[in-house]
Amino acid sequence: QLVIDNKFISSEDWPTHPHNPFPEPAKNVMPWMYLRRLLGRDNPLQTSDAWLDPKHANLDTSLHEYLRHIGQSDATIEIAYNMNPSWGSSSHDVSALQPLSAAFFAGMQRQLTSGNKIMGYSAKGGNQAIPEGMAAALKNEVQLNQQVTGIRSNAGGVEVHCANGTVYRADRVICSVPCSVLKRIRIDPLLRGTQAKAVQTLESQLINQVHMIAKKPFWEEDGMTANMFTNSLCGMLVAEHKGDNPADITSLTAWVRGHNAAWMDQVNEQDAIAAVVADIERLRPAAKGQLEVVAYKSWYRDPFASGDWAVWRPGQISAFANDIATPHEHIHFCGEHTAVLNRGMEGALESGERVALEVLKTL
Repeated sequence: QLVIDNKFISSEDWPTHPHNPFPEPAKNVMPWMYLRRLLGRDNPLQTSDAWLDPKHANLDTSLHEYLRHIGQSDATIEIAYNMNPSWGSSSHDVSALQPLSAAFFAGMQRQLTSGNKIMGYSAKGGNQAIPEGMAAALKNEVQLNQQVTGIRSNAGGVEVHCANGTVYRADRVICSVPCSVLKRIRIDPLLRGTQAKAVQTLESQLINQVHMIAKKPFWEEDGMTANMFTNSLCGMLVAEHKGDNPADITSLTAWVRGHNAAWMDQVNEQDAIAAVVADIERLRPAAKGQLEVVAYKSWYRDPFASGDWAVWRPGQISAFANDIATPHEHIHFCGEHTAVLNRGMEGALESGERVALEVLKTL
């Protein structure tokens, strides 16, 4: 369900609706699909690693500037991107190279599943089950609940210092900490040059999630789908299908991004949760009293994340993307923000494989 300024707009009404700013050939495209199709169709990046190629440095401008350059209006950008931004709080905050790279990656994923009955998989028990399964395969037990405060390289190898005084020693360290957190960890000797600038300035996406279970299927009562794409506080409301029957709606997740997420991070957690639930109930009266909040996650307020995925601001990719994962003394770096060919979890796994081979070469 599309909701703009508190008004529900059906897919049948959208092509002729006064809020629709899209050019004539795309009037029937819903806002959440518009940029996906535009960037996928007219993508100047033709390989997975092209976003790092210096010949595309002219695209390391803001997404807003890029979209205006290819003929998109401010009103189109506002509806298609700024309503629920994937990176930053608006199209001004992200380099055009990042969504263009993501669009190429998404196109490759669609090619892989083309003609298949199965379009994707869900991890049993949630995505957290994936790293837990990998950890269980290790020879040594993972040391949890340790807050790293410093990493020091010396002639004998490397030391990892923790807040409780524990020191771990090794020949090499693989560091997957995002830059938004790594900048608070003491690295000795200090990082230098563009790599130091990357760690200090590369930010992570503001995003808050409110997970709810519906006491009854209120969407059947009001005759609409459970999903919403809004320019209201609740952002996107997504129906989750995590049960044995893929048709069953097992929970609902409100995805709040950008400026609204920043506001939530500034108020009391319970007030933030209540505001999102009240917003859903205001838009969907049938949901009143039917939403049980079972979990809340502010990625920014998590001190071990300080945001979600990396947000490459205009100019940053040209400035230091090729240097961010360079080994420093006995420290090797990985994580989604260091991936070249893939995005998201696939990017994190790609970087893990790359850094493992990197360390093996030092043995």
